[in-house]
Amino acid sequence: MSLLTVSSLCGFDLKTGGIFLGIFELFTTLVWLLKDIRDPISIDYAIDVLSLLTTISWLYGIQQQNTKAMLFNIIWSATNCIFFVVVLIFASLGVIFLKDIHAALIRRADFLSSPYGDNIDQDKLYEIMDLTIATIWMIALLIFVIQWYFLAVKYSLYKLTKKNNFKPITDKCPI
Repeated sequence: MSLLTVSSLCGFDLKTGGIFLGIFELFTTLVWLLKDIRDPISIDYAIDVLSLLTTISWLYGIQQQNTKAMLFNIIWSATNCIFFVVVLIFASLGVIFLKDIHAALIRRADFLSSPYGDNIDQDKLYEIMDLTIATIWMIALLIFVIQWYFLAVKYSLYKLTKKNNFKPITDKCPI
């Protein structure tokens, strides 16, 4: 997977970048965990706890050069990237279908009136909806590229740590 490897994180070496990512994830996870602590039985809380555990595992793996501990966070990050794309696609499809349903309702009612009695221009409304969708897609694409880059940094550090920890056995078997 040479596409997923990078040599640094914004000019910092991989280990420093990995520690930075771990601390950043730890901070953001703790913020989300404190936000969701009001309902400790919710799925959000469980995801936050799992994220916290994988982040601690990541930092431990870097410190101890334990690639197995690092791998949990890499799998979690990859799953988050995939989930992000799936949610974005389904949300976009939902907005598109909502737009179609809205158009059908307007055709049936022949007009859309505002609370002030003025008719709202249907084409202008659709133009605003299209601009909103495009803006959300651009922001989501930027977030996805950043997530993917962070995943590439983690995977590169994992591969480097695994390569450096590999010590071939050169001793002959005494038996």
